[in-house]
Amino acid sequence: MMLLWEIENREECMKYRFKNIGPIKEASLELGDLTILAGPNNSGKTYLAYTLYGFFATCAQFLPPGKDTQRIIQSLLDTGHADL
Repeated sequence: MMLLWEIENREECMKYRFKNIGPIKEASLELGDLTILAGPNNSGKTYLAYTLYGFFATCAQFLPPGKDTQRIIQSLLDTGHADL
């Protein structure tokens, strides 16, 4: 199971790449202001949603209020990675 996180500076849109997540062998997903996952039953929508939730929940633990969050986010936007 693998989740790669890329931030493209194209209107600050976040693009995620997934590999071997449930029934999904490989996929990419671009999150915008409103993103809807649609598809047939057992196609992996819930796996993607749980994976993203877990990713964001983990990020929230490492980016608590008061930490230099703006610097970290700007580094992600500029370079695609940040040191935590």
